[in-house]
Amino acid sequence: MSDKPVVKKIVKPVFKKVRQEEDEVKKDDYVLQRRVIPEKVEEKDKYSYAVISLRRTAKTMEGGKRLRFSALVAIGDKNGKLGIALCKAPNPHSAIEKAKKKAKKNLINVLLINGTIPYSFEKKFKAAYIFVRPAKPGTGIIAGRTLRTLFELAGVKNVCSKVYGARNSITNAYCLYYGLMELKDVKDIKKVKEENYNKEN
Repeated sequence: MSDKPVVKKIVKPVFKKVRQEEDEVKKDDYVLQRRVIPEKVEEKDKYSYAVISLRRTAKTMEGGKRLRFSALVAIGDKNGKLGIALCKAPNPHSAIEKAKKKAKKNLINVLLINGTIPYSFEKKFKAAYIFVRPAKPGTGIIAGRTLRTLFELAGVKNVCSKVYGARNSITNAYCLYYGLMELKDVKDIKKVKEENYNKEN
């Protein structure tokens, strides 16, 4: 009977010390998180971005369904540069941040002349099929929500477009992205045609 109070006196202080140390570690982690995260969000960048598509996906595994999020993000400087990327992550914020970083690596130079594209073009990507043509100053951007977002990020101010194929925002975004990537200077096209004509004759 004399040993019981001694055990209580020894155990209680140790338990309290351990709990105090754990609480201090948790508080330190919380302070670090509060200090680091806002700095990343508030970083000034010359590129603007837009979330074109954000969807929840599910994959059936042995233990049940695995939920993830898929985000399609477009990024541009509104002066001839455009990039898009599609990424997945366990939560929406991580998917968007991951897609933003990947979109910066996929930047392309869009050829612009007086705020519009140099010539009209047609492009097909999977089930999507679009037609885009230049427009006069003051026309504005005549396009749907997805294409309008990409045109604005690329710096196109006057353009007309029409979607004939699928209405899927992801396929339409990639269709326009690859179409703008293939734009070439009219002078270069004339030189190639002249060279081919001279070779034939």
